[in-house]
Amino acid sequence: MKDAMLKALMLAANKLLSLYKLEVRQAELQRWVESKFPIRRENFVTLTLRDPIVKLEPEDDRIGIELTVRAEIGKGVAVEGRWLVDGEPAYDRDKGEFYLHNPAVRSVNPALFIQDSNPLTQGVNEAILGKIFYHLPVYTLKDDRLSHSLAKLLVKSIKVRGDRVIVELGLY
Repeated sequence: MKDAMLKALMLAANKLLSLYKLEVRQAELQRWVESKFPIRRENFVTLTLRDPIVKLEPEDDRIGIELTVRAEIGKGVAVEGRWLVDGEPAYDRDKGEFYLHNPAVRSVNPALFIQDSNPLTQGVNEAILGKIFYHLPVYTLKDDRLSHSLAKLLVKSIKVRGDRVIVELGLY
């Protein structure tokens, strides 16, 4: 009897929570992402990423970031172009941060910037996707906001809808 009551309470609580959704507008994501740039990484290739523009892609349920990428090898050898990198919205509960899961380069301008046979481009792709976007949060829930504190523990799903990201809450 107690188990049935507890289960019924859990179902009711989950149903109530599912009615509450946290909405993060594109403009808020834009401000957050802009605060993380420019990014500069120096290894074999020196990368500078700047001028990010957040692009929400509701038809694919993805978040994109268009940005300027400059890659340099030594002195005088450099290429620069605009990239669109996007990924599925993902959430790290321990940090309260949203990331791009499975980030991918969707477009590059000028097109010749991305040639598989070009070792410079191969290094840039690997560095951007492997070392930068896998660790770059696109948004962080704040502990000082009650709605964010609740959401931090109860994120159930993340969807891209129109000009916002919808975070659905639930117990399971």
